[in-house]
Amino acid sequence: MRIFNFKFSIFKKVNLMWIFVGATPLFLVVLYYTRYLPQLQLKVLLIASLFYLALAFMYHQKDKTLTFEIIIEYILIAALALVIVQGIFF
Repeated sequence: MRIFNFKFSIFKKVNLMWIFVGATPLFLVVLYYTRYLPQLQLKVLLIASLFYLALAFMYHQKDKTLTFEIIIEYILIAALALVIVQGIFF
């Protein structure tokens, strides 16, 4: 059962894993430079989690495997990562 039914031609041309691999060091550098600003770090973590969710949804939409179970799984993993990273930083 597919949840979303929209078609974007950019999905076929872009390898989303390279975007994820390229963005991860960027988020880590921003977290390093905002190490004394906990509210800004929280915003960066939220943006990184939303970015992770968006890329995951786009990947599974491109692969035609996006289901409700996968959506819930990615949301729970992103929430768990936020809780763990907040516990480490704050």
